[in-house]
Amino acid sequence: MQHGMLFNSLSSPVPGVDVEQMICSLSEPVDPSALRRAWNVVAARHAILRTQFRWTSVDDPVQEVCDSVDVPFAVRDLRDVAEAEARAEIEAFLTEDRRRGFRLDEAPLMRLCLFRMGESTWELVWTFHHAILDGRSFPLVLREVFAAIEDGWDHAAPTPRAYGDYIQWLHRGDAPCSEAFWREQLRGFTAPTPLGGARPASDPAPSFRERELRLSG
Repeated sequence: MQHGMLFNSLSSPVPGVDVEQMICSLSEPVDPSALRRAWNVVAARHAILRTQFRWTSVDDPVQEVCDSVDVPFAVRDLRDVAEAEARAEIEAFLTEDRRRGFRLDEAPLMRLCLFRMGESTWELVWTFHHAILDGRSFPLVLREVFAAIEDGWDHAAPTPRAYGDYIQWLHRGDAPCSEAFWREQLRGFTAPTPLGGARPASDPAPSFRERELRLSG
């Protein structure tokens, strides 16, 4: 799939192919410097966020992971701009930013722009190339960014296990032994059975925080 995205981006006469944008509306005090640090911390934890592509002088395109990156992060203050004009400026930015695209041989393949709309209202635009993230991945990245701010992560934050380690573990696995284990564990079960960690229906609903994400086509 990444090969196809790379081909589409390189061959298209129109820039911005496979460029994705997420808009996060924040109604709370925001420290732009802390937010920028959080994005760099998360990028340091995940190789895919430090990935670029190389397709020249090789038989097949390859991914290259940089040791470190500085995620581009811009801040624009629109507090003195009328609301309608500010919204129009953001829409114009989104169009221009998509058309700008990315150089796929230069990591990181993402950038951010934080718009200050009021004293405690912000719009965060996160632009990235689809070759590094899919629809199931970006909520996990956002969750880590906000956790990095709230929990005070620094550059010593633990690095997650690489997906390649899981693949190697699978290849080393003993399928007959695993099957025998689960057959023994599930012996006697003849109907769908709730998992042991399932929350009973009578338990109070968990509390949660709400964040609004506005998607731009």
